[in-house]
Amino acid sequence: DPEVGGGRIIGEACHFIDLLTYLSGSSIKSFNTLGSAQSDKIKENIVINLEFNDGSIGTIFYLSKGAKSFPKERIEIFCDDATIQLDNFIKLKSYGWKGLSSSSSFNQDKGQSQAIKSFVSAIKNGDKPPIEKKSIFESSRLAIDITENLKK
Repeated sequence: DPEVGGGRIIGEACHFIDLLTYLSGSSIKSFNTLGSAQSDKIKENIVINLEFNDGSIGTIFYLSKGAKSFPKERIEIFCDDATIQLDNFIKLKSYGWKGLSSSSSFNQDKGQSQAIKSFVSAIKNGDKPPIEKKSIFESSRLAIDITENLKK
């Protein structure tokens, strides 16, 4: 609920900020957004550009205006002369990535079950937490900053 400090950026887009941070292996240096807070609908259609301290970049397109038949969540990774495309956490296409072939699954797996197992194991056995506290705070702070930036 945006009235109490929430919203789709803080509640949903933050997970993609976490994912890009994880994939880059680096902390976020800067960000910018395209979009505005003119209406609730516009807040659901933004572009978030991230620059990481290691020089890598990431872009999150958070859009609600596309066709329902298009994959809801798509991740594309470009690095080392190779590309990976993941649609809806089901269909994986690999281009130029040695040892990784394209595949498809009947079940969507976003990793929630494994995340819970890792979290419980960390508590029970004193294992390393699945996500470092610093990363959680960084993603949360960025999601809040992005939301505030859209209000300007």
